[in-house]
Amino acid sequence: MSRLVVLAWALALGSLAAPVGAHPPETPWRIATVELPPAITARAPDGGYYAVLLRRIFAQMQQPVHFEFLPPQRALVELASGRAVAGFPFKLTPEREHDLLFSEPFYMARTRLFLRAGDALQPRELSDLRGLVGCNLVGALAPEALQRAYDQGQVSLQRVGTLAACFRMLAAGRVRFVATGENIGLDAARSLGAWAAEIRDRVVTPRGLSQGAARS
Repeated sequence: MSRLVVLAWALALGSLAAPVGAHPPETPWRIATVELPPAITARAPDGGYYAVLLRRIFAQMQQPVHFEFLPPQRALVELASGRAVAGFPFKLTPEREHDLLFSEPFYMARTRLFLRAGDALQPRELSDLRGLVGCNLVGALAPEALQRAYDQGQVSLQRVGTLAACFRMLAAGRVRFVATGENIGLDAARSLGAWAAEIRDRVVTPRGLSQGAARS
């Protein structure tokens, strides 16, 4: 089902924010964001891999930044009002484009449906979710196909403030699935002591390379 739920996260620049030239380089830009560990989180020394990537992008502009962690809806309000110069990760929609300017995507995040262990549900098509109740963050949009099904009343989504709350509801049987990013979903599940399968990325070298060079 993953083909239905691949989405891009984009950096959004508030249309009411001060222009770039109005901010001297030594003044950090206030960037509104949300807690989505391990991608972006105040708990990590470097802020997570989204923060590392975006600092490098803004460093090319010689522009320091400060990430401010807020609830999703509050982050959007701060952004639209201009109190934050930029924000992420917000999905592009026609409604949001009225007030916000969106960059090109800076990261492609794979979204998964998380189920309870032992659930016989094996969704392959969106129709397999018809009549079921899932969970997603307040203010977050589901992947496009799932969002359309929600808008048409085919699928119900409970909205909560944290992914941990979503997974507690899943464990309690109050929802049938959690729709969220692969990495952040695995992190949230593990934080509650739940078992979750992992995909392990590896560094590879050509087979013709000497063993000594490979070890180094």
